[in-house]
Amino acid sequence: YKNNNNYIVELVDHTVQRHEKIPEFKIVYMVFPFYPRGNLVSVLQRLYDQEIEFMINEQMQAILNLLD
Repeated sequence: YKNNNNYIVELVDHTVQRHEKIPEFKIVYMVFPFYPRGNLVSVLQRLYDQEIEFMINEQMQAILNLLD
């Protein structure tokens, strides 16, 4: 996806750091926009809890409309 603007949610900023105690591990910090009506993670968690593995395009568009 590098140099591609077709993201579901904009990535505002990010950084990668090595773990202090385990040098072969890395920690990734990502900053996403705030959405007052919820976020994509909570939507995906609800789908996971309901054991829904796939969504049709109309469902995805409805979710994105709610986040705006």
